[in-house]
Amino acid sequence: MNIRLLTPTVFLAAILATSLYGKPKGNEWKPSQLIKPEELVKILSGKSPNKPLVLQVGFEVLYRGGHIDKAIYAGPAFSADGIAALKEAVKNIPKNKPIVLYCGCCPWNECPNIHPAFETMAKLGFKNVKVLYLPSSFRDDWIEKGYPSETVKQAIQK
Repeated sequence: MNIRLLTPTVFLAAILATSLYGKPKGNEWKPSQLIKPEELVKILSGKSPNKPLVLQVGFEVLYRGGHIDKAIYAGPAFSADGIAALKEAVKNIPKNKPIVLYCGCCPWNECPNIHPAFETMAKLGFKNVKVLYLPSSFRDDWIEKGYPSETVKQAIQK
């Protein structure tokens, strides 16, 4: 095998894999599009009547295992079925409602769900959407820090 052909092939495969995940160009987010876990905890535990709707746009198995207290599962946004579920979850929500999207399935730069979910919300006309910045994973950046979470079983028992 010619090593000169291998390098461009590997490079093109990496580009294709990255594009399939739908990550933002350069994986850059504007600060106004992000919210840190500690900021969200403060908002959710506050007394404001205008708390954000929190949508988990990752994999159902992760949602069932543990999610942000009162978060709604909205489907894995990397797939057409997941985008359809997200659209269904927000169909009756006012366009100016504060919304926080999160996944936390894997390290931030590798997440296949968060960017497609954010793009979908923008296309639907939602103006007040932020993404929860979880650099490592939901487990490491939320649960391990003791922030409010629940499992599906706990949510049903409430």
